[in-house]
This record gives sequence, C-alpha cells and structure tokens, in this order.
Amino acid sequence: MNNWPISGRDVHFLGGIHAINLPSSNQVKIYPSTIDGKSAVITIPTYQKLYEGLAHVGLSELVGTEFYTDVSHFDGSAPSEWRAHTAYKSKAWSHTEAIWHWSHVSNQGHKIKDAFLWDIAKRISHQIGALNGSFKVLSHRYRKQLMGRCVREKIEIGRKFEDGFSKEIYNSFQYFLFDACTLRDYLSEFIFHFILTDDEKLDVQHMNMTSRIFKKYFKDKSQPTLFRANFKNACDKNGWLNVLGSYRDLVTHACPMSMAGGRLWIRVESVTLNEGKLLPKIVAPIPLNPEAIKLERNTFESFDKFDQKLKEFFGQSNDEKQSHDILTYSKTVMM
Repeated sequence: MNNWPISGRDVHFLGGIHAINLPSSNQVKIYPSTIDGKSAVITIPTYQKLYEGLAHVGLSELVGTEFYTDVSHFDGSAPSEWRAHTAYKSKAWSHTEAIWHWSHVSNQGHKIKDAFLWDIAKRISHQIGALNGSFKVLSHRYRKQLMGRCVREKIEIGRKFEDGFSKEIYNSFQYFLFDACTLRDYLSEFIFHFILTDDEKLDVQHMNMTSRIFKKYFKDKSQPTLFRANFKNACDKNGWLNVLGSYRDLVTHACPMSMAGGRLWIRVESVTLNEGKLLPKIVAPIPLNPEAIKLERNTFESFDKFDQKLKEFFGQSNDEKQSHDILTYSKTVMM
C-alpha cells in the first residue's frame, strides 16, 4: 500500500446505494446495511481495482464518483471532484473530457478572434458542467431518501411511501431537465452555425431552438453524415432528445413532475449481493408517456371525473410497468 494514492472515493450507485473508500485504505464500506442489518465491507488489492471489486459483489449500476484528494475536500472549504460515469465510446469519464474539449474549442475561437465560436463553445462547456452538477445533486437526493428511511424504521422491500425527502428528488429532477434541455439547445445552435452549410440555411442568420432546427433542416430530409443522421433520429418522435423535451414541457406547461399521472410514491426495491444478501435501494417513478399526460391535462380530459382524480392522487397503486425510475432515466440521458 506504499504506492496507494492519497485519494478518498465516494462511489454513487442507482437507488441511493453508495460505497466509501477512505484515503490510503484497501477497505470499502457499502451503504446502507443489508436488509438483515449487516454491514457490507470489501477489501480491494489495488487502488485501481475499486470498481471491479464492487462489481464482483453485485454493484455495477454506477452513477458517478466523488474524489477527495485535498484537505479542503474533507473540511468542506472546497467541493470534491465529481465525475459522472458513462459508457460513451467506452470512456468512463467522457463528460469531464467533453468539458475540456469544448474549452479547447473556445480557446481556439479566441485565438482566431471568432467571437461567436469563443462564446458558444464556452457556453457548452459551462452547461456540461452544470448538467453534471445537477446529476450529482439528484444522486445525493436519492441517498438522503434511502438513508433517512433506513434510520427511521426497519426497511421493507416493496413498501411505498412519501416524505420530505421525496419532494427533493422530484424537484431536483426538474432542475436536471432544464439543465439538460439548455445544453441540448446550445448544441443545436452550434449545429446550425457550424454543421449546416450556408446553402442549406437559405439566408437564415440565426436559430437556437432544437425543435425549429430539426423541423426545418432535418425532419423530412436525408442526412449526408452519420452525425447528422444520429441527431435527426434523436430529435424524431421517439428519439431520446424529443422525449427529454417532453418531460421538460410537461413540467413547464402542465404540472410538477411529482403530480404527473397522479400522485407518485417512492418504493423500496433491492439489489442482491453475491452472497445472497439483499441491499435496499429506492425507486422514484415517473410516467413513460409525458407528452400524452401533458395533452390530457391541457385539454382538461383528466379533470372530467373528480372521484377518479381523487383515487389516483390518494391511492398507492403506481403501475410499475408504466414508469421509469428518475435516476435510471437520468443516467440514460447522461450516456
């Protein structure tokens, strides 16, 4: 352990589960305790084997890691270094690299005295960082919900509940949606100015809304490159960028996310560790069909039957098959 880096690591997993590896230690403690009240601790042979060791015991649904490499990180005078885990092109830290790359593009814009390139690349770099921060906050909200429930009572798999921490999860998800859609529009603005040709733009000088750029230049046209084809597919009816926008629009134009499709209840599920022990985790559901819910509410169809609305709001009958988990969905956005 003489060559062990002086770096503490706090690994986030889906559902609020987390693992702590203190500086210069080969011990990793997993939180919370298992259903039967046991603490899970693993030993890793080298600093680099942390994630492999956690996957070996059954924890592979990574969200991100906080690194503590300085005294200021521990005493709270500076934030820890957060890195979201992604699988994009097999690069675990692709979001962090993206922040660096867009900063380089901005610097290049400064060198060639292109004010717009300098500005938009700097905005994109900033917004990737903002989105990473929102993702970290959301993961911490899950942790507070899970650990608070474990402290309060003996946790039961399958139980549904709502408390003060639950609202924090849904509110944090709304911030995540706005940050994600802001980044989406900045990138679309970049595509308009630097990917589309002047002939395609037909004398249009500026455009910065994803939906308008998609409808005018991508929707009904074949695309000459794989990048442009991927952007078109992402913005299409069932594309992930379009779905992302539908969730944001549901909040903006219809209702808070915690009220989408009736009252939404947090539920307790579990992860099975390699020795058969059950580790509790939480799921915060959101409906699969945000666009349909927005239309239903805006046409007042959902308000025709008062008794049915009351039953939906006060019942605990979430349809698990018709919902996403917030943190799981947010991770797909981050990929």
